[in-house]
Amino acid sequence: MLNYRIPVRGFRPFISGGYQWTHQSEESASFYQCTGPAGSCLPKEAPFPEPRGGLFSTSNVKHSLAAGVGLEFKTKHGLISPEVRFNRPIHDYPRDVRVTRMVGFTFGKQ
Repeated sequence: MLNYRIPVRGFRPFISGGYQWTHQSEESASFYQCTGPAGSCLPKEAPFPEPRGGLFSTSNVKHSLAAGVGLEFKTKHGLISPEVRFNRPIHDYPRDVRVTRMVGFTFGKQ
């Protein structure tokens, strides 16, 4: 992300823009049980086997363009930078806009 800071006395507003990626992974399990007699869950002429369930794992990386606005406050111990970031996935569907609120802390003399 690239930031452009606008100098104002006491605090500094900034805008940011760039490219963002996120790694998402998920594990889930599903199990099915037939409550009738053996073989009665599906008719004999069903073209697919009886459901059994199991463990499933997915993992993907999402790419998006991002833009944000925020304020940077100086304190005697460092900087506090609250920001609101908007991002829109590039290849994901639906391409909805997502909003992230975050606060950055930088410690030490600035």
